[in-house]
Order: sequence, then C-alpha cells, then structure tokens
Amino acid sequence: MSSSILIELAIDEPAVKQAFEHVLATSPDFVIKRSKGQGVPHVIVLELDRVSPSRSFERLDSLTRAAPHTEIFVIAPNMDSSLVVEALRAGVREFLPQPVSREDIQRALNRFKERLREARARNQENKCKVISILGGKGGVGTTLLAVNLAGFLQKLEDGKTIVLVDLNFEAPDVPLFVDMEPVHSLKDISENLERLDGTFLMNVLTRHGTGFYVLPLGYQQSLVEKWPISIDAIHGTLELMQSLFDYVLIDCGHVLDVPRRSALALSSSVVLVSTLHVPVIRSTKDALDLLRESGHATEKVKLIMNRFEPSDDALLKNTEEALNLKVSMLIPNNSQIASSVVNNGLLLCAMAPQADISQSLQRLAESFAENKKTSDDASLLGDYFKAVKAKWAGGKPQPVPAHKAALPD
Repeated sequence: MSSSILIELAIDEPAVKQAFEHVLATSPDFVIKRSKGQGVPHVIVLELDRVSPSRSFERLDSLTRAAPHTEIFVIAPNMDSSLVVEALRAGVREFLPQPVSREDIQRALNRFKERLREARARNQENKCKVISILGGKGGVGTTLLAVNLAGFLQKLEDGKTIVLVDLNFEAPDVPLFVDMEPVHSLKDISENLERLDGTFLMNVLTRHGTGFYVLPLGYQQSLVEKWPISIDAIHGTLELMQSLFDYVLIDCGHVLDVPRRSALALSSSVVLVSTLHVPVIRSTKDALDLLRESGHATEKVKLIMNRFEPSDDALLKNTEEALNLKVSMLIPNNSQIASSVVNNGLLLCAMAPQADISQSLQRLAESFAENKKTSDDASLLGDYFKAVKAKWAGGKPQPVPAHKAALPD
C-alpha cells in the first residue's frame, strides 16, 4: 500500500503477542507502535481481560472515543453470543478467539487492508484538502498568510467548511491576528482526549465572522515543557477534521519537530514561505530536504518568496538552483496594508479587498479552490516581471499583479 499502517498491540499473553509480532514482521505494510510519538494507530489489538471482561470494554470505549477512526481487533479465550454483541456495539471489527493462529491473524490483517483500501478510494472522490503553511525561518509571515488564506478560501468556496489550526508553538498568535478571544483550544482536546468526537470537537472550535473555524493552540511557549500538546491529540484531531471539513489549514510555524511532522504526514499540500536572505535560504533548504525525506513530493510544495526586490533577480535564480525548486509566487515589499490589518485584527478580504496584497492571497487561495479560473493559468512570475520591467523603463508603473504583495513578520 502507499503508506505504512500503524498497529498497537495491547496484548499481555506472551504467546499471542509473539504470534502477532511474527506475522507483522513479515508484512511490510504494517508498523508496530512503540511510542506515543508515532501518532494515532490505524489498528489496536486488544486482549480482553479474562477475569473481568467489563474492564476491557470500559477501556475499549475510551479507545474508540479518543481515536474514532481507529479499528479495534479483540482477542478473547471464548466468544459467546453476549460477548460478541457487546463487542459489536462497541465498534469492534475483528474477533480472534484464543488460541490464535498466525493464519487467523494474517486473514484479519488482509481484511483490514481491503477495508482501508476501499475507504481511501472513497476519500479520493471527495477528499478534504489539508494545507500546511510552513516558514523557512521564523518571522517570514506564515501566520498572516495562514489566516488570510483561510479568509479568501471561505470567500471563494461559499458553502465549503474550513478550519484553521494553530500549531505554531513558538508564536501561537492566530487568535490575535483575527481579533478573537477563544474559550477553548487544542489544549482542551489534549487534556480530554477520551472525549474526542465530532460533537466535542465542534464545541471546542471558535467560528470567525467570515465563516471559517479556528482551533487555537491554547498554550504559550515554556522552557519546561517540550510538547505540552500530546501527539495523539494532534493526530487524532486532524484525522477527525478530515472527515468533517472540506479544508484544514495548519499554521506550522517554522520548526519541523515531531508534532508538526505528524501534521505534515496528513497534509496534501505544503506552502513553504521564505525570503531571499542567506540564513533564511539555508533554513529553507533544510526544511525542503526534510519534506522530501518524509515523502512529500515536490509538486505538492508551493514555495513563496516574500519581500522580493527587483535587484534580487540574480539571487532568485541562484536560490532556485540551490533549492532545486521553482518559486511559485513572488511577494514584493509592500507591508503597509498588511501591518495595518495585523494591528487591527482584521482580514485582508474584509479591510482591503482590492489591495495588491489582497489580490495576492486571493490568487493563492484560487490555486487550492475547486473552481479555478482559466485565466489564472498564466505564469505568476511572468506577470510580476512585466510590471517591474515597465517601472525600470521609466513608464507608468503597472499595478503589481494579484499575487505579489509583501507579508510582514
């Protein structure tokens, strides 16, 4: 299959656990979960308590609430009718009576793979778009881009559901950028992971006036805690969002640590924001290398170069060669309006919809929207250089094209 299937073994019986490990060792599609940092498993194999099966069903209930998309396999010494009915009600998909043979295990895994293949095929027909916004270095404009991309997508995709998730641990400022004071946050989900389902999630989210939803981080950086939000909470929340929303936007800040790699693993597109400054370029190259090593295809990464100056033309070409990636969009220095919307907690689509920077973010939103304009197929960089050429020639400067205005820090 196209990606590894994570499986957690909640098994106490050594012989049964060894049988599973042997089968999984010969199946390259599966990976056994060894730590929390690996994310939410696709399958949990749970051995029922022989003395008190009800205790196992309480745990089963907690597992299904915390990870609603995770399948549960149950192993039990006897599977009488009452036990089977209770397990079915709890959402169990596979029953394996003891003693468990390796052939039974392999058949159960094969059936799961077929269900997963069918589910992924259905998702391809109506797939949620998960877009991560990542900075090549701190201070290049990721949060402003993320909040305004959400605003323009909501404007373009009337009737579509959009949610913006703040995973910028270094500067969790999404609420400030949209002038919100949310009551709940991702931290609430992390502290109540056993309650996570669609109803709980929607109660945690805050809706912006334009229509998109916001999930703040709910945490200020500390030198004591490394990751105050559990990896399972991040992965489980994003997976649940994929089933509830048409677009999931993630402000990843500029650090590719374990929590944000977990988010990127679910992303269909990555918007990488950079500038033509040597330290930023070097960090951007490191980020690109990590993305490629993680299996993100180059065509899924949109490289945006912020604060571009006409004199940087030669540096731009050298940078593209060094990064082995063409720039998708140039954003020249024009931070006055952008700074104004940040200071007032407003969105560009509302405060200055006709401004160059607004048209820039709208063009980026259109590149992700389902109903794309045929007129947008022209080269983004070509339009920009035409405007610059006219200015250099001493003629009347043309309006900077839709996708070329600067984002502040």
